[in-house]
Amino acid sequence: MSTSDYRTFAKRILPLHIVRSLREFFRRIGFIIQVARQIRGERPEDRKVLNRFLFTSIFSAMNDLDIWRDPPLPEDALVSAKGLGKFLIRGDTDDLAHALPSNYAEIFELIRAHVDTGDAVIDAGANIGAVSVYLGNTVGPSGHVVAVEMMPETAERLRRNIKYNSLDQVVVREAALSKEEGRTVIAHVPPHFHGQASIAAGDRGGRATSSAEVRTTTLDAIASELGEIAFIKLDLEGAELAALQGASSTLQRSRCILFETWVEGGGSVTELLNDAGFEVRALDKRNLVALRRGTQRQIAKG
Repeated sequence: MSTSDYRTFAKRILPLHIVRSLREFFRRIGFIIQVARQIRGERPEDRKVLNRFLFTSIFSAMNDLDIWRDPPLPEDALVSAKGLGKFLIRGDTDDLAHALPSNYAEIFELIRAHVDTGDAVIDAGANIGAVSVYLGNTVGPSGHVVAVEMMPETAERLRRNIKYNSLDQVVVREAALSKEEGRTVIAHVPPHFHGQASIAAGDRGGRATSSAEVRTTTLDAIASELGEIAFIKLDLEGAELAALQGASSTLQRSRCILFETWVEGGGSVTELLNDAGFEVRALDKRNLVALRRGTQRQIAKG
């Protein structure tokens, strides 16, 4: 019997909520295994934190299976992500998932295909810096990376992680990207989920959030001193359209844009990019790739 046959059989004999709980449990176990393979503590105290995570998370993975959440580190730790770099991870947050190299496999493949030594690139919604670090290592000392992160606490972690990896070519801009520059807006973030901070998502359908005032800037302002831009990553939790509406000049000299979407086909973002001369294709379940028409390189498979 194949895996799909087992799934079909389970759906027939088990209530839907049990099937979903089992799926979430095994997803969490898979995450723990990937952490064991790819993450190492930098110092003895960090290795103790990782060991405690591996021991306790197997049991805690069975809790609250109606909620999607990757098991977090129990406390702060400085870790090394295999083949990527060093990251200071906040305990009891989603930071660990954002430092796991396997979570970026398709994105890193895309970067390798479209970014060269010496290129200028932008990582918008940089979070703790996994993609920024990868981009910094890809473009090298002669390149330029602008890492944009709006949340003050996360931006500080980003700066420290850039420093841990000795990447002088990466510059951090603490701002929220929008279609207008210089506005003060409210960013909301659910507890423990710093990667879901958003100026576009409001109250998250009644979920508890904390909030912070942040200042807006535009992609045109951030890229004003850059020439041709090889790659832009947009992971803005719903603010991607507003960011691109403030990028009319930047889009004219950009080659490849990766953006996250929860709308099939990318909706208004895809329409804007098509009108700006890009061809859009799927990269994975959540990300789309826009490649300027006439560019000789291949669009990533989707």
